[in-house]
Amino acid sequence: MVWTTLALGHFLAQSALAQGFDRPNDPARYQGFKSPTSLELAGSEVEASVDYSFAGKQVRVHLSWTLPDGRKHSNTQREATAFWPTEVRSHAPNELIVAGVTTRGETEIQLWTFGQPRVLPPIYPVGGGDPIMPDAYVPVASKTTLFNDKDPARRFVAHILPNRGDPRSVFVQFHEQKDLWSFNLSSVGMARVFAATPNTDGVPVAAGLVNDYKVALSGDHVNDGYLYWIFSEPNDGPSGIVIFHDTDRDGTLDSSEQLDGPLWSARTYGDHASWIELGG
Repeated sequence: MVWTTLALGHFLAQSALAQGFDRPNDPARYQGFKSPTSLELAGSEVEASVDYSFAGKQVRVHLSWTLPDGRKHSNTQREATAFWPTEVRSHAPNELIVAGVTTRGETEIQLWTFGQPRVLPPIYPVGGGDPIMPDAYVPVASKTTLFNDKDPARRFVAHILPNRGDPRSVFVQFHEQKDLWSFNLSSVGMARVFAATPNTDGVPVAAGLVNDYKVALSGDHVNDGYLYWIFSEPNDGPSGIVIFHDTDRDGTLDSSEQLDGPLWSARTYGDHASWIELGG
């Protein structure tokens, strides 16, 4: 089986909650950057990817581009966050969704909008010598808070997935409650679409959603429409794959199921040729 993975940082949530919301005091536990995701910059030849640091309270934007002489050059831009980030996910071109928890214990989801990258030409020293390579920079045009809530059941955002059938919506899973929600970025409405446990609200239950999975992905399958799934890498969490179907690609999830590895392969989901597009 071929897996395409994005490393997520939500496993830090339980430890952070146990410490209250003071600055994390165990560097070994919180070191490193999590959740690489691509960021499309419209109309630009500069390529960008993004990761984040929970303990460092920052998002890093990695920029790379081709110099006039054909060589590749890159640099990293650091952007501070007002909270401890637990998930980042690119959205539309030049847009990034950043979620985290504040020092007051509030869950916050922001939409960041980026401007056009600024790249200066190399500086050639008088008299010769190696050129000086300037850094590129992509300005953050705005940071808009879309969601701020202090519900203990929705404190840490574990996963964010784009709704492929509705460009202004995303699917959100929280670490504690583990239900799957649809979040409209325009109306900022949050609606529960699948529950992790039986409930009296009539929300359908997704088998396996209660588990603590590490990876969330989505794709456009040639036969089965838009699919969204969460899972863990072998030996890095619970087995099985929880998959959500949007068969008619209308932006509404039609059903869910839990698959094992052999059934995943039997559905041709492990064959890259069966996908029109794969991604976050």
